[in-house]
Parts: sequence; C-alpha cells; structure tokens
Amino acid sequence: SWTRGTRGAVDVAMELQAVVLGDHDDGGGTRLYPLNEVTPKCLLPVANRPLVMYQLALLERSGFKDVIVATTPKARDELVNFMDQGYKGSIKVDIVEVDENCETADVLRALKEKITKDFVVVSGDLVTDVYVHHLADVHRINDATCTVLLRPPKQEVKQPGSKPAKGEGGNVDFVALDAKRTRLLCLESAADVEDKLTPPRKVLRSYPNASITNKTLDA
Repeated sequence: SWTRGTRGAVDVAMELQAVVLGDHDDGGGTRLYPLNEVTPKCLLPVANRPLVMYQLALLERSGFKDVIVATTPKARDELVNFMDQGYKGSIKVDIVEVDENCETADVLRALKEKITKDFVVVSGDLVTDVYVHHLADVHRINDATCTVLLRPPKQEVKQPGSKPAKGEGGNVDFVALDAKRTRLLCLESAADVEDKLTPPRKVLRSYPNASITNKTLDA
C-alpha cells in the first residue's frame, strides 16, 4: 500500500531539481536590515532554527535528495560552516556563490550549468506547510510554463487606539490574472514600478478582461 502524499513526493523529486535562493531575492537585503548586517539572511534564527532549515525541511518532506543553495560571497563561508557543523538533515546541499546584486533570473542564469531539467525555486525566507508535489500537480494539470505560489496578505487584528503596524504593507506585488483567475499574466514588485504598471500589450490583447490586484503576495 502507499499514500498519495508519499508517492507524489517521490515522483516530483525525480522529475524536478530544487534551487533555494539563500541570500537573494529580498529587495537587496533591505527588508531585513539591520538583522542581516552581521548574520546572513539564510542563517537568521526563526523559532530557534536558522531560516534555511525551513526550506531544506520542506524539500526533504517532498522527497528531494539534492538541492542547490545560491548564496552571496559575503554569506558563503558562514553557510558552509553551518552545513558542516550544524546541519543534520539527509538532503545533499550544493552551495553555489552568486554575485550579491543578482535577482532571481540572474541567479538562475548563473546556475545554468547545474540546472539540467525542470526545477522548483524556493525563496530563502519561505516558511510554509505547502507540499511541493501539490504545486507540481497544479503545474502538470494546467500544462504550464511556469507556476507560482501566491498567498493573501497577513490579516492584522487591530486593537482600538493602536497604530498601523509596519510590515507587509511595504512588500506589495502587482499581480495580473485572467478572468478565471487561474493564469498568471504579469507579476511585478511595487519596488520595481516607478510610475505605473504597464503589462505587455500582447497580454492585454489576448486577455482583455484581465484583473490586476495588489492583495496577493508572491510566496
């Protein structure tokens, strides 16, 4: 006998490679400053565990045996030291140094010699209970070129007389979806939009009823 979760995890791990953006893709490091001034983002403690442990645990649960972790020259030595002395997991970690000014696409371009098949990219600050093979199932069903995991903003419970909390309000994503809200047409961080969001004309011609929202975040 077998469970759907176990079988799915094994299948997706054989089908995909995994890449973790250890210290990239966080707005140039500004979102966590000054916490990451001394300690690399991937090693910042969350509930007494280095942040990178959450991504490695997610991939282990999903059946992966190997992972590429992209990190910056500044963070590399500390991350290598942690993997040598503090990491007790079963997944094999390949740490690759990539220039700190690279964003997601640049990091993947730098890893092109190591990426040999379809892959899943995990942000270095992702903490989730979503299984990778569930996302892979959606990807297959829709015969998609690229599939992303989106989430609603965290709901803050405001107390009477309290001031607005600082937090996710500054990390806004503009997301354009088709009329059925199943196809991603455009995804832009507000930090990258100077005056106005301008989706490609080809997209607007093909999907004239597209909707754009800033109430969904790239997970």
